[in-house]
Amino acid sequence: MKRLGTVQHLSGQGYMIVRGDTDACPGLNSIVLTKEARKVGKLVEVFGPVSRPYFSVEVFRGIKETEIRNLQNEKVYLR
Repeated sequence: MKRLGTVQHLSGQGYMIVRGDTDACPGLNSIVLTKEARKVGKLVEVFGPVSRPYFSVEVFRGIKETEIRNLQNEKVYLR
């Protein structure tokens, strides 16, 4: 697994905002995982500064909002 970044917050439309750890730009539609390798969503947008971008992750259906809120300030990864 490759580290994507740190979860910042959950938006109102079911998207998780992640602050990137590096300037590497992963491919869109990449699967996003927790440290336990549980699939939580897919990468749909890259925005912000090139040196440390932000990522918008569309959370998969069936993932509870409380589970995503528990990921705040936790690292997430790419497959």
